[in-house]
Amino acid sequence: MAIADLIRDLELATGPDRSLDLSIAFIVRYKREDDVGTTGGSNVPPYTSSVDAALQLLHKMAPNSSGGVSWQADGSGTATANDGVYSHAANPAIALCLAALRSKEEHDRVHSEVLKRSGGNYRMHLRLQSLKCDTLLVVLSPYQGFMMAKRDFGVHTLYIYESTNSYYTFQTDLLSEDISDLASNLGVREVVFTGSSKAGYGALSAGRLFNNAKVSARVVAFSPVTRVHPLDKPLPFKTFPAFLNLLERKAHVRDCAERLGLLPKDPMSPGRYRERIIFGKYCEYDRGEIQHLLSWTRDPSSFMSVSTIPASTHNVISLLAADKTDLETFVSSCIASGERDSELPWLPKDSDTLRAEAPEIFEAIKNVTIEDVLDVCPRRPVEVSAKSVNARHSMFRKFFSKRSRGSTTAPHRNKMVP
Repeated sequence: MAIADLIRDLELATGPDRSLDLSIAFIVRYKREDDVGTTGGSNVPPYTSSVDAALQLLHKMAPNSSGGVSWQADGSGTATANDGVYSHAANPAIALCLAALRSKEEHDRVHSEVLKRSGGNYRMHLRLQSLKCDTLLVVLSPYQGFMMAKRDFGVHTLYIYESTNSYYTFQTDLLSEDISDLASNLGVREVVFTGSSKAGYGALSAGRLFNNAKVSARVVAFSPVTRVHPLDKPLPFKTFPAFLNLLERKAHVRDCAERLGLLPKDPMSPGRYRERIIFGKYCEYDRGEIQHLLSWTRDPSSFMSVSTIPASTHNVISLLAADKTDLETFVSSCIASGERDSELPWLPKDSDTLRAEAPEIFEAIKNVTIEDVLDVCPRRPVEVSAKSVNARHSMFRKFFSKRSRGSTTAPHRNKMVP
């Protein structure tokens, strides 16, 4: 359905004497989960995510106020927004809807182009809040369909997924460089990297490689893999043999793995960098990984904190995300999540172990959410003016038009894929 169809239906649902609230109620019917800006050939019509933005704006807007888009509406049915004047027959509510939709449509188009230039192996989606934020959250997914991949954390969020499984060793240094530049252009004060398992390795690697004099960095890693290549014995994940096969077949991927398969011993921005590691207290594999991380890292106490959840499972992030209505619901939710795990087999004994440990786990985390653990900064209630939005888009176009930044390790990095 095109924007014209949406406006037509709004015409049927509203009239000159109807209130803005009715327009809001009607537009809810068109709210969809699809996001525009995802790279990799998405065919989602551009207005679908714009509806969400328009709905968010309309909820905040009262006459002669603003909510991310500067606007005015008069009785003749004219709405003025950042990028132009929109009219509709005697219904300013519809004109305002159209203005907000078109503004967000252009926003999504610009940032879609930005992200497509950030590397061949990474599929990314950037979700910006309508109000200015101090924080850019970077969510690295260990697999497609990861539970955090579409979650709205209330801050600017960059979602990343590897199209080819390199265990986050392929050009991670250049990915970190791109994120640093993006953070500078967004004007944030902090970047928070987060990931679980092998994506936890990606978060730690990109975080330690992050180098920005004006933006601090923080990592929250859940049960992270702490070493990828070379190893004395393979990792216990289903996809690891395919990764080793990839290294044998493709020399440029192997070169990256040999260079980035072990974490830097210390961060590139000491004093402006912190790490928080969370893992299962009774998980033997995770204990070994964290012991290695502590011994490998230079002066870990200066920037790293380690905490545990009283559990044997590797997938501790699923415990935090589980339904905590009551103990029974919590157990069912955790088992269902474990059975869906695409990397580690979930056996009947794992369910038995979880049931035995559940009371202690539930008591420890029943009031804790993923958002609590990430501790991301809330939105700042500052209006984004038309001038600043247009200036920001101009900066993105100018900056990301640079096809190469003189990297000696990968001079044609934007064309390289595993």
